[in-house]
Amino acid sequence: MIEARVTYRVDRRAFDGLMRAECRKRMRATVEALVGESRRIVPVRTGNLKSSLTAEVSADGLTGWYGSNRPWRGEASVYYSLMVEFGTRRMEPRPYLRPPLVTMRGEVQRIWSG
Repeated sequence: MIEARVTYRVDRRAFDGLMRAECRKRMRATVEALVGESRRIVPVRTGNLKSSLTAEVSADGLTGWYGSNRPWRGEASVYYSLMVEFGTRRMEPRPYLRPPLVTMRGEVQRIWSG
């Protein structure tokens, strides 16, 4: 009988570092795709809302955000961004952040499937 054995030792720190880096890369690609689609469909009057759309990824790469700048972080404020997304009593909603989550689903799955 012939037997072959292959043993592979994994340096867990190095492996974790590589996984985090890959997650960050894919999360960045995901939120950039979503913010790109949001920029494409956002209602434009002055262009301030469109230019305020940004994407950010957490250090561990497991969380990504996209949307309008956040004034509490010292960024320029587009105070009406929520009013455009959700509407007001006198203004119909014109969503631009939520629809890409639905329309870009296939693209997001492609990014994460490798």
